[in-house]
Amino acid sequence: MAKSRFYLQVLNDAKGNSKEIWKNINNLAGRKQHYSGNIQLKFQGKITEDSVAIASIFNSFFIESVRELGNHFKKRELTIHSNKGQGFTLAATNEEQVKKIIHSLKTSKSRDAFYMDSMLIKKHSDTLTTPITHLINVSIAHSCFPDNWKHAVVSPIFKSGDRCEASNYRPISILPTLSKVAEKVVIEQLTTHLNNCNPGLNDMQFGFRKNHCTETAVLHFTERIRTHLDKGGVAAAVFLDLRKAFDTVNHDVLISKLSNFNLSAQTLAWLSSYRSNRMQ
Repeated sequence: MAKSRFYLQVLNDAKGNSKEIWKNINNLAGRKQHYSGNIQLKFQGKITEDSVAIASIFNSFFIESVRELGNHFKKRELTIHSNKGQGFTLAATNEEQVKKIIHSLKTSKSRDAFYMDSMLIKKHSDTLTTPITHLINVSIAHSCFPDNWKHAVVSPIFKSGDRCEASNYRPISILPTLSKVAEKVVIEQLTTHLNNCNPGLNDMQFGFRKNHCTETAVLHFTERIRTHLDKGGVAAAVFLDLRKAFDTVNHDVLISKLSNFNLSAQTLAWLSSYRSNRMQ
């Protein structure tokens, strides 16, 4: 009874936070797997525990598996549309906005490539806000994303199956903390533009938008089914599960599509700089 009351209280405290609810449900169901042993991987038919070899195996697999999928895509002619007039241009930010963004970052002790984490920046935000704001504004003014902010620390997270197979791990990238602040500055401006420009984002775009989520997508979907059934019709649906959907986004195609949304040449240049020459 005590255990039952405890978990009911935990779920109640989540107050509709689906992530926290599922986290506790998985703990209750014993689905959370703990593993403290050293990673071993198969390489050329043998098991290796050498850390350098394992890092190389993971690095090669995470890169080549995406490249292999990308080779199946048809190449096509791309067009960058030149906008009449200036188009939407990223504007300089201010210290008030940057400080607000810093404190909105998820509190994490995960260190980036420079051994920094969000807790450190939050703790010293009074001192760091001014130089961070200056760096972001220089980046926007020159349409150039700093190369030092493109270094990701990648951790392999075990999914399921044989722990010796690299294919049973997924990569989690820890980006430089300062880059996350710059990203949020740009995201706020770009999202506002895409929500208000013509043409803009489609009304059926539910992902990664404020006041939109998987729940609203499901509600819309089920209501359309009910409407058709009430009118005596039938409903059919096709569901696609895309492998490595984000990893296989073609950056050139992305920039080409973004040019349809009345973005200035300077903004497109910043976005191109942001996604190029990344290292892990």
